[in-house]
Amino acid sequence: MPSVRPVCMILVVVAAACRNFGEPATTLAVSPPTLAFTAPIGGVGPPQQLLTVDRRGGGRLQWDATSDTPWLAIAPAQDTAPATAWVTAALQNLSIGTHHGHIVVVAGADTSLVAVTFLVTANVTLSGRWVFTGDTLNVGLELADAAGLVTGSGNFNSRGAARRFFSVQGSVQPPSVTLTLYQASGTPVTLTGSLDDDNVLDAVLNGGGFTAARITLVRQ
Repeated sequence: MPSVRPVCMILVVVAAACRNFGEPATTLAVSPPTLAFTAPIGGVGPPQQLLTVDRRGGGRLQWDATSDTPWLAIAPAQDTAPATAWVTAALQNLSIGTHHGHIVVVAGADTSLVAVTFLVTANVTLSGRWVFTGDTLNVGLELADAAGLVTGSGNFNSRGAARRFFSVQGSVQPPSVTLTLYQASGTPVTLTGSLDDDNVLDAVLNGGGFTAARITLVRQ
């Protein structure tokens, strides 16, 4: 009489394999993991920044978000992933210096922490990221302003042309801004302009293929 033991062993293996192929748990995926704001004391405050709340795995994921400090807020404060939310840093009565806070995003047993820094300066500063988006040209700048001396990097992204990268040197005496954009290959570009407010810079580009090209850079 044939043995049935091998059949039993196969059934056990198949059952175990089926249990290992369950759908993975849905977890939070929040980006970026950090945010940085800059604004002068007594100014209009920094622009809002975007936070993306996504999920890993299938299914719906409802989340709630809070901040751990009064000057920091997020809206909407609850939604279903994937979704986006705007983070606001309010000057309120903050003193000059660097302030720290967190956005806490919770979905069930899963928690994601976004670290936020807010630099409040004595005067308007160019430090941070500035962006211009046009029909045929995009410009991005990442600047550091040390007591009016400006350094940084950036790029030109023109339709139908390769992206051009450059380093930045210049100065700011609010509201006037003068920067030289040194391209990796090509002649330098001069950016001259004026701050409309803490977060908007109207400027003109000359040299390196530009002739009196007007752009409006917005702090990000």
